[in-house]
Amino acid sequence: IDTSSQDEIGVLASEFNRMAARLRDLRRSDYGRLLVEQKKSDAVIDSIYEPVIVTDARGGVIKINHAGRQLFGGPASNGHGGELTLSGVIGGERILHAVRDAVAMQRPVAAEDSAALVPVRVGGAERSFRLRATPMRDSDGHLLGAVTVLEDITALAELDKLKTGFISV
Repeated sequence: IDTSSQDEIGVLASEFNRMAARLRDLRRSDYGRLLVEQKKSDAVIDSIYEPVIVTDARGGVIKINHAGRQLFGGPASNGHGGELTLSGVIGGERILHAVRDAVAMQRPVAAEDSAALVPVRVGGAERSFRLRATPMRDSDGHLLGAVTVLEDITALAELDKLKTGFISV
């Protein structure tokens, strides 16, 4: 409020201006802290070696780390929000199914059998990934979505094939 008087109205206006400035500073500092925390969580997810996909409760991709973008490329190449989707991506339907199961059952989905394997063609070779989806909750326990990690077990799968072949011979 712009006023130059020194009476009660002027004092009230200057106090109101001071209060508005404090509120503006508080909002800026909360927003700044929120941005710093978001950048930290993004950096943590991006630094994980294995593909990590964070989805909302409906299966929409919220975040995908660098390893995941390299693996899937194409439709899921953007790392932050937007219109990301796993449908149409090789192995995407299995991932979405695991996310839906984790959200519906509200417990981690981490099977060890062949149903948990997601084959993905990278370059000219096919790689095998073990799928692990875990529900994601806020501090109050409300379900937010799921975090899915794809563990590269190609070497283990090849070793198992060699072992089976050796035993059969």
